[in-house]
Amino acid sequence: MAQTSEFVDFISKKQEDHIKNDHNFISKIDNYIAPLGLDETKINSLKANILAYIDACNEKNALKAKTRAATKKCQELLKPLNQEIRATKKDAELSPNCTESILEDLGMNNTRRIIEMDNDFPKLNVELVAGLPEIKYKKTPYDGIRLTCIINKGESTNHETITQNSYKDNSPRITPNQPEVREYSAYFLKKGKIVGQQSKKVKIILESI
Repeated sequence: MAQTSEFVDFISKKQEDHIKNDHNFISKIDNYIAPLGLDETKINSLKANILAYIDACNEKNALKAKTRAATKKCQELLKPLNQEIRATKKDAELSPNCTESILEDLGMNNTRRIIEMDNDFPKLNVELVAGLPEIKYKKTPYDGIRLTCIINKGESTNHETITQNSYKDNSPRITPNQPEVREYSAYFLKKGKIVGQQSKKVKIILESI
């Protein structure tokens, strides 16, 4: 069975996973300050910023009716916090005592997610934007998609190779003064070849002009 993989950053985009890793880091980093020769002042600052971020997120989650201010604070704290965490990882990696097991223990190791290509398929999201169908999908770790558009149940069929993660279908209408049904489906592309399964078909109606 064919497989591929994609890069998985050690800093999770999911808030709950980020906070879980933050708690893990705070509980263990003191054990590695001396062995890795890390700056204790920097680490204490990082821990304080982590706790501030966690508190802000907890506040947001607890007060769903009043989340705007807390959400903004979370967002403001997250980018510089992630930069600080990455900088700390780089500092740790400069130490001759740094090992993959230490990074793993701190939740700072990047991983790779195995994907079974034979069973994978694009998940298309089709919306009208300024009167044109816009198709979006998650590209990584593939090279793109082979997109098929069937117009009016087979009156016309278009094929496109898409290498970006979004595509605006500006192909001309068959009869502009009549509604037109476009049905999209796609396969993933990897190294110039179609792989995996066909996506679910998505229909969209273009109203008459």
